Amino acid sequence: MTNLLDYIIITALAATPISLLLMNYLNKLLSPHDPRLGSTTTIVTNLIGTLTQEHLIVRSIVFDKFKITCPDEGDMLILYNHEEEHEIRIDKHTLQNEETVSLMAQTMALCHYNYDKIKTVEEVITNFFKSTGFKPKAIQDQFQQLETIPSAPDKKISTIVSRNTETKEIFSFSKGNAYDLLKKCSRVIHNNQKIELTQRELRQIRKRIDKLNKNGQKVIAFAYKPLPLKRLAHYSESFAENDMVFLGMIGLTHPLNKKVEENTELINNAGIKTYILTHEKERKAVAIGKILRIVNPQYFEAISGPYLDQLPDQKLSKMLQNRDKDFVFTDLQPEQKTRIMEILRKNGENVSIAKGKNAINHIVHGIKKGRIINKNYRKFATHIISCKIAELLLITAAFITGAPVPFTIASIIILDLTINLFLELTLQADQTAVKVMSKKYHPSNTTFFRRRNFIPGLYKGMVIGTIISIIYFFSLFRDGFTLGRTINDQAHYKAITLAFALLALIQILSTFYLRTKKRSLLQTRPWRNTYLIPVSILSLLILYILYHFQLLNFTEIRGFDWQIIAFLLIVFVIFEEMRRYLIRNT
Repeated sequence: MTNLLDYIIITALAATPISLLLMNYLNKLLSPHDPRLGSTTTIVTNLIGTLTQEHLIVRSIVFDKFKITCPDEGDMLILYNHEEEHEIRIDKHTLQNEETVSLMAQTMALCHYNYDKIKTVEEVITNFFKSTGFKPKAIQDQFQQLETIPSAPDKKISTIVSRNTETKEIFSFSKGNAYDLLKKCSRVIHNNQKIELTQRELRQIRKRIDKLNKNGQKVIAFAYKPLPLKRLAHYSESFAENDMVFLGMIGLTHPLNKKVEENTELINNAGIKTYILTHEKERKAVAIGKILRIVNPQYFEAISGPYLDQLPDQKLSKMLQNRDKDFVFTDLQPEQKTRIMEILRKNGENVSIAKGKNAINHIVHGIKKGRIINKNYRKFATHIISCKIAELLLITAAFITGAPVPFTIASIIILDLTINLFLELTLQADQTAVKVMSKKYHPSNTTFFRRRNFIPGLYKGMVIGTIISIIYFFSLFRDGFTLGRTINDQAHYKAITLAFALLALIQILSTFYLRTKKRSLLQTRPWRNTYLIPVSILSLLILYILYHFQLLNFTEIRGFDWQIIAFLLIVFVIFEEMRRYLIRNT
């Protein structure tokens, strides 16, 4: 009865892939990336704070015949002359010498839009002018406020009438929506001269506004008007905001997160679909999507939150099944984002969510590492399965012949938790010749008992099981075992020792072979796997400690026993080399 119970327990342990279970646990516990990222087919990403940084910066200044482009950092600006089609680099402090820019700075210091929504924009522009050398406080001290023209959220323009305390000149300064402010202007500055705003000039300015908008920039325009020197009792809106001089405009944007462009290119090359889901407006989302090449300008559709509510799930699902078309979802509420992701999952997509400054970088690294693990799944699955089949084969043979149990509980656990685990982690991290971040890559199916993973392990396990059965029964018969006759513990433990040693050594050797399908052992290039040789040495060291100190009831292995082990290892190598030779030549 005890012998039968031992067989049941040992068989259960031999059939359990302990090392695989522990590998999965370690991947979840220790890996900085979710192991499931390797199966990602779709990424949904937020806009602000993920693809871009959260803070705004001044990106463009357009005035006269010039356009200035401001980098994310640094004091050097790019000045482009539209007429001469020539650009130079200038220091931002030289803007103090530009009269038109100086008027824009004065407008910014004096004129404020009294609504919370625009406060952040005003702070960003004010800080930019400060960085160029303009002093808002000094400008405010220089001008006396005479009247503030009433504004409103739907007006989108703010105007103030002020008098220069030194020259006694009176001006109205305005800033706000570029299109609305342009309608109030009849003149524009060109070559530092005020000229009539002709239809040609009007088209050019509108074209420049459109270009900034298409680049996802928020545009604030500036205008002013010299007023009579005699102060009036009241300045009406129709008087102060009429026949103005258009000064120029400033474009603001959220700078892209570092490495996002590089990572989105990797995502595209990997055949992974990316959808932008944001509460921002369509113009900004589409512009950033185009810059990052997430959105194909020739084949995309922008879907707003209100329009999304009108789409039934079936129609939206059919739209998202077209992976050749790009979609940008804007003006979304949180529940609408959830709905889109649920439909993608129902379509069979493995969805990863990018939210946060380093989310895209984190996901790309996780996809690459996960795909390598998936691609190597056959390797370590074969290693695990072959060991389990070999153990079960020997246990079955021992049970049928009435031989004592060929393993102890401790020996199976130690083999799986030390030697096998380390070797399989090494195979998991093995470099693969396949470029996993390419459209041609298809993640291996990671179902453990799938035919593709199970059959190679079954064949190999039967060969290994036969080899270790030979040494186990040879040792027993050599010490007097016959069918129906018991054997002393010393002879039993000696047979267990030899079987364990041979199985462990074959598992180490098998690791080198499993890195390739066809190559000979001499062509496996073990040095390309950083961990393989050190882990193999560590496994041999564990074996040495077990036998030298006779742990787990293992006995000493004598010279003749080592010769038998060496002979059977050679048999295994010959089998592998012949099998690979046949594969290469068929």
